[in-house]
Amino acid sequence: MKKYIAPIVFGAVGAAILFTLGAWQFQRMQWKKGVLEQIDRVILADPVALPENINKAQHQFLPVKLSGAITEDEIDVLGSVKKIGPGYRIISAFVTDDGRRIMLDRGYVVTRAKEALRPATVPPLLVTCIGPMKKAALFLILISKRISGLPAISPRWRQF
Repeated sequence: MKKYIAPIVFGAVGAAILFTLGAWQFQRMQWKKGVLEQIDRVILADPVALPENINKAQHQFLPVKLSGAITEDEIDVLGSVKKIGPGYRIISAFVTDDGRRIMLDRGYVVTRAKEALRPATVPPLLVTCIGPMKKAALFLILISKRISGLPAISPRWRQF
């Protein structure tokens, strides 16, 4: 009988650990569902004007509507997208009608299409944009507000 005590204790401790991990995973799943529902509520809301004072936690994924001009300043971020392949995320400077300078994510293009013609930005292309604010965009907006305008981007260093 003594030879069965260690395996029984080992099995009971293992079962308790597995039960605890299962309960934790269930709680985590409920929390994630709540976060995703919150994001859906924010993303599906009607677009609003870009807030004057941006709060990262409060305004993440907030749909905004901006009117202004896309300038010729651009950063090309090298990356890859599954099933599409290597390419660049095009980030352009955008000057709003009220003079605020922010970064506009113009999307992803494959490597061979990077130099293809995009709508002219000289003179600046006047557009109205609608889309969600993202953490990186919020960060860039906050930086541009602090230094009152982003510096001009050197063509030599515009690829990352």
